[in-house]
Amino acid sequence: MKVLFLGYGVSRETASKLYGASVAGNKMQVNVLEQLAKYPDIDLKCITIYPVAAYPNGKLFIKRERICLFDSFYSLKIGFLNLPFLKQVCETLSTYIEGKRLIEKYKIKTIFTFNMFPQVGLPAKWLKKKYDCNIVTLLADLPIDDTVGRKGISKVLRRIFDHLTWKGISFCNKIITLNKYAIQLYAPDKPYIVMEGGLDPRDINDIPVKIPVKKNLVYSGALVEYSGIINLIKAMEYVEDKEVILNIYGSGQITEYVVQCAEKMNNVRYWGKVDNNSMKRIQREAYLLINPRPVENLISKVTFPSKIFEYMVSGTPVLTTRLNGFTEEYYDKMFFVENNEPNQLAGKINEVMGLPRSVLRKKALLARQFVLENKTWEKQCKKIYEFIKEEV
Repeated sequence: MKVLFLGYGVSRETASKLYGASVAGNKMQVNVLEQLAKYPDIDLKCITIYPVAAYPNGKLFIKRERICLFDSFYSLKIGFLNLPFLKQVCETLSTYIEGKRLIEKYKIKTIFTFNMFPQVGLPAKWLKKKYDCNIVTLLADLPIDDTVGRKGISKVLRRIFDHLTWKGISFCNKIITLNKYAIQLYAPDKPYIVMEGGLDPRDINDIPVKIPVKKNLVYSGALVEYSGIINLIKAMEYVEDKEVILNIYGSGQITEYVVQCAEKMNNVRYWGKVDNNSMKRIQREAYLLINPRPVENLISKVTFPSKIFEYMVSGTPVLTTRLNGFTEEYYDKMFFVENNEPNQLAGKINEVMGLPRSVLRKKALLARQFVLENKTWEKQCKKIYEFIKEEV
């Protein structure tokens, strides 16, 4: 079976250094490609739209070249003019031209995409119409604008972007989703499977799991409104034990707000953005890891929190809001709070902090074992492989 992948994948090393790249998104793409490439009956070709910020934050010209994603697996990085707006047009056209060339050369009949944003979705749609290809998409990100206060031309362009993405999803033959509720909203008539994400065993290094000396809570991730970090900070006003400290790691649209809160509050500290290896060590040495996403937020309702597997495998207990993406198999592996209202969060934190360490340890190890046995990329991608191979 010959498959053409359209996405934004670069090597793990490049993603960690590239301004504009999503480390989590790149991990997902590279791990999926790496596992699919192991199947001898899949001939996988790959096109990369280089995930770099527009000029002047990135280079003015992105050159066309072959790049190594892992081992001896290469992708064709398209060339484009990296100016705002023109960048997206050039990316779209270059992806179509390169995809057309590869499909004609290798007689490819299946297009596999990472998301359906216009730079990928439009070329995939055009190629499907021209060559009668099937489109399978891994729908990790949806056409939902999470930027607060967008105005003017930016708002208009974002609406066009979301509309084109939505239309692109409608052209897919099959969908791989992180949350089944996304299918109900965006593609109720499409065949689909749920694949929440995965764990790369190489991400589990030999840092020993330590018994925490301090009662340190840790949040790591994007500092945006839908992350729930604002309510988590407010909850710290109601945490009874004065030795409990919330440590925040990450960056995003509301970084300034977080910094201001950390300066005013004795039990909140902001440490900025740290590298992935340091973050894994911090997670392993924490007392409790927290995912405070609001359950009623639209993004929360149709996605799955990418950091959860990283949290669960750390050996540290996890407290999370009860998002709809968590099926019953997760219920005994973490501590749950029904919503992210500050008083609710604080009450659950108080409850968990009062539990014996033996109970916390048991819960943490159960979560770790569950992820290692069920959610590695090897096991998750077996489902993807079988789904792609199925007749439409």
